[in-house]
Amino acid sequence: MRRTSVVERIKVISVTRSAIFQIGDSVNLKPRSLVYAVQRGVPVYFPYEGDFAQQELFKEPIPKLVVKEDVKTTFINENPNIYVDSIRILGMGGSSVLQVGSNCEIDTESKVINIRQFIKEDLESHAYMIPTSKKV
Repeated sequence: MRRTSVVERIKVISVTRSAIFQIGDSVNLKPRSLVYAVQRGVPVYFPYEGDFAQQELFKEPIPKLVVKEDVKTTFINENPNIYVDSIRILGMGGSSVLQVGSNCEIDTESKVINIRQFIKEDLESHAYMIPTSKKV
């Protein structure tokens, strides 16, 4: 039996970084997100940074789950409709999926490299980084 999704209200504040907000049926969803973020105390960036090809993380495939068991399922849907009053989401990102409808396959992947480098010594030469409020 084919089922119909009925949603009274949906409120999504933010959809970013290859997230998918899908209303309706689909066959295959495959969002991908590659993020290379650099944050430094002193804004210095090098030409080779941000090249995904130089980062091992982005080259390695994520292992797929291999199901080796024969699982038999039975579904009894007494009502052909799925009713939802409301969905409220503050934010979606990093290859996430919100779908109202049917789908055969969803395969998501998100890889993130965060580099944070802050100065621990020699703050006197970087006066703009010293907080303005003084502790007593």
